[in-house]
Amino acid sequence: MFRNMLRRIARSRHHAARVANLTLLGHCGLAHHQTLHPLCWWKISKTGTTSRLRQNQLFSQLRSYSVEVKDDDGVKESGVITVGELMRNWTERLQHEEVPEAELSVEVLVAHAFGEKMFHELGCNFKAEEVGEEEGQRIDALCQKRLERMPLQYILGEWDFRDMTLKMKPPVFIARPEGEMFVEIISDHYSSADPLRLLEVGCGTGALSIALLRIFQEGSGMAFDGLAEAVQLTKENAERYGVLERLEVYHELITSDVPRVLEDTERLDAIVSNPPYVFHRDMKELPPEISLHEDQLAFDGGVDGSDVIVNILRLSEHILKPGGYIWLETDTRHPEILQEWLKRHPEVPVRFVRSFQDFNDRPRYCQLQYTGVD
Repeated sequence: MFRNMLRRIARSRHHAARVANLTLLGHCGLAHHQTLHPLCWWKISKTGTTSRLRQNQLFSQLRSYSVEVKDDDGVKESGVITVGELMRNWTERLQHEEVPEAELSVEVLVAHAFGEKMFHELGCNFKAEEVGEEEGQRIDALCQKRLERMPLQYILGEWDFRDMTLKMKPPVFIARPEGEMFVEIISDHYSSADPLRLLEVGCGTGALSIALLRIFQEGSGMAFDGLAEAVQLTKENAERYGVLERLEVYHELITSDVPRVLEDTERLDAIVSNPPYVFHRDMKELPPEISLHEDQLAFDGGVDGSDVIVNILRLSEHILKPGGYIWLETDTRHPEILQEWLKRHPEVPVRFVRSFQDFNDRPRYCQLQYTGVD
């Protein structure tokens, strides 16, 4: 099932990131002691190392960046600083404040300050160069945001998802690597030639809908989010990747009532959602990157994390064609919770089909089916 996904990952992602055991910025598994923070997988440029001309252009920007330092006697004096020294200073500061993946954060932010995605693209001797004043101030401003626990995705203003680079803006929910696997699971169930019509609940950046519509060229969809900024960002990303004409985006919440926009809409083939699913008691365990910067309503799923999920299940008979599927990314506890809930509510015409494992072999994705008839 995942052969194509693994082949794509091998081509486009840095294996060292997996070896370095970078934790993923998911929003599940808190009760299972999963560490969460804003570094995920790193992309290596397909253009190769920076050319000598490009390196010379970068070096010419590095005019002395004066900083206040102390000598061995504690006397303050001004002096220049190299890229490597500035990076080391910021790395130590972030580590002191217990910011996750401090060294990698600094490398990515310094690369960004000089117009590259990864630090190695700047050349092997770049750390020895003196920092120019403008560049030094830019690096300080970027690293200060990371010190304030702002996710890298927000600082950079974009992040890679599958073969796309999506715009990211606070406080819109950040697309995670687990979402890439979710897209593969869904798309493997259908033929790419299918005219799939779907609804995404909680679209955030639009990552799921856009990725799926790029696979299903004859498909179309609707996307809902309760955050106005998310609606706008989904539209911008959909336009960037040429699917906006096939994706209707609405500022809507899924509650117990059928959204008015769906009342006269033709029945759909699928509902896809990465809904709020954190148990309310676990919200206090979210890391600062999430609790301080991301929309909390995108995480808080109520007492057992299933408030929005249950609304989706109840409304499916008003949205889906008979036999249509519901695809959910959930907490690892939800497959069992949802099966028990459906047993207690036989009036809801939905059956639990199966769960799928995530990268760590935990049940994270659920497939359900609307069993009603016309």
